[in-house]
Amino acid sequence: GSVGGTIEGIADRVDAEISVYDRRFGYAHSVVRKHIKGREFILDGVPAGRTFLHVITRDGFGASAEVDIEPSRTVALTLRVALVASVKGVVTGPGGGVVAGARIVVGDDAEVFTTTREDGRFTASSPPGDVWVMAFEPSIGAARKLVGVGRGQVRDVGTLELSRVPPPEE
Repeated sequence: GSVGGTIEGIADRVDAEISVYDRRFGYAHSVVRKHIKGREFILDGVPAGRTFLHVITRDGFGASAEVDIEPSRTVALTLRVALVASVKGVVTGPGGGVVAGARIVVGDDAEVFTTTREDGRFTASSPPGDVWVMAFEPSIGAARKLVGVGRGQVRDVGTLELSRVPPPEE
């Protein structure tokens, strides 16, 4: 593979979780190594090209940035983390067990997504208003829920239970 670049920066909140997205492939980079110490972060192995950073904190603050990465080069970046709308919840399978690594899409842009953690939980930024929160894991199934999210609100959508067949229309 090609040699990636590095992003060094400061997020102006300490507890930020930083994800790196690539719209060309539509996934969060697993190759990125994160070193987060206080407010400073270093992301190694970011693939060359235009890259999108999404930051979300557990209490509903977020930021996005778009950067151009050159191989073996370092980009300096300051992320201004602001209060955004966000959703959180947990994804389970048909038997009630939690699902790690399920894809979560909020709203219309399927290219921007997050994945559930080991405990099946997720936090994702959201546009304010009525939004669809969708969960998907190819080997298990999908689920979706329509929720209203206020600006600055962290909306708990509860449990999304994946199923093979779409539920019948009410």
